[in-house]
Amino acid sequence: MKTMEIRKKINKVISEIEDKNFLVDLYDLLQNKAKDKSEKDILDELTPKQLARLRLSMKQLDEGKGMAHEQVMQRLGKLAR
Repeated sequence: MKTMEIRKKINKVISEIEDKNFLVDLYDLLQNKAKDKSEKDILDELTPKQLARLRLSMKQLDEGKGMAHEQVMQRLGKLAR
């Protein structure tokens, strides 16, 4: 689906919503997203290899394979001796 087609569909759905509070919240969300895009995203500066490694690291954390900062510092301290 092309961007313009998506926009048209979103506009159609939004035009049918009567809940003013929801519309205000949606507007705020969209405004914040627009502001965020004007700021540079650090992920856009990563190479594909760096991005793949970051995603792998995040997956490992989700799987409980991470290590607490304190543990890392203890290990590094032992290596430095």
